[in-house]
Amino acid sequence: MQTLYIDRKDTQIEVDRERILVHSTHLPRPLSIAFQYLSSIVISAKTILTSHLLLACASRGIPVIILDPRSCEHHAQYIPPSSGIVHRKIKQFEILDQDERRLGYAKQLIYAQSIQQFKLLHFWHKQQYFTDQEFEQLILRFKNIMQLIPQSHRMDELRGLEGAAAKTVFYAIQRIAPPWCKFTGRNRRPPLDPINVLLSLSYSLIYAECTRALYAHALDPMLGFYHEPVHGRHSLACDLTERIRTDIEKWVLCLVLNDILQIKHFSRSE
Repeated sequence: MQTLYIDRKDTQIEVDRERILVHSTHLPRPLSIAFQYLSSIVISAKTILTSHLLLACASRGIPVIILDPRSCEHHAQYIPPSSGIVHRKIKQFEILDQDERRLGYAKQLIYAQSIQQFKLLHFWHKQQYFTDQEFEQLILRFKNIMQLIPQSHRMDELRGLEGAAAKTVFYAIQRIAPPWCKFTGRNRRPPLDPINVLLSLSYSLIYAECTRALYAHALDPMLGFYHEPVHGRHSLACDLTERIRTDIEKWVLCLVLNDILQIKHFSRSE
């Protein structure tokens, strides 16, 4: 069974007996899909649908989730009791309610992230951005952090190690960033240099995409297992973003080191 994603505007969906028909100017002919092959419908563009479609999906246990393509804050969903998604939500609540289990998932997340960071340092060394001595010092520091992550007994301990690993990566970025970037470490609200601007923007975009993905899979983005649930923050989306941060950092450095972005592309206002 598959999820039907509607991401083209001015699409129309209607019911034809045991099938749904998708009409779009982007399709040469209507797309016909049998209900029996659908596990859910996710809509992220301006779409015309009727109550008949919603009732047809409800009677077959097919969830319908509508996302706002311009904001991760707004969504609508109908989850039929027979869809089975309720069990997914229960599992999410159980993890949040069991400290030991939650810590276990958090340690897996941060250890996986540290492996990515470790590989990133190796990549930069192969590009000859560090001397051998600098690289050995960075790797030694990182190995010590990675050894301590599985031994963490509290969430604040784990966050301290995650912060130390991030600080090591930002120190490495400081060593290899072009002088015009004036990067001296991570700062935000507002970011004060081109690299921090790129990092903040990229993190925000990924955070929004993670939020939409969680809504699309009927998970509650507010309930994270590593980031504490806080009003106004999608903590589980923050958790997912951690797995992508290293790719963002590698990409941002690639942009400035290869002159894809230069000083002329940035301006500063007081």
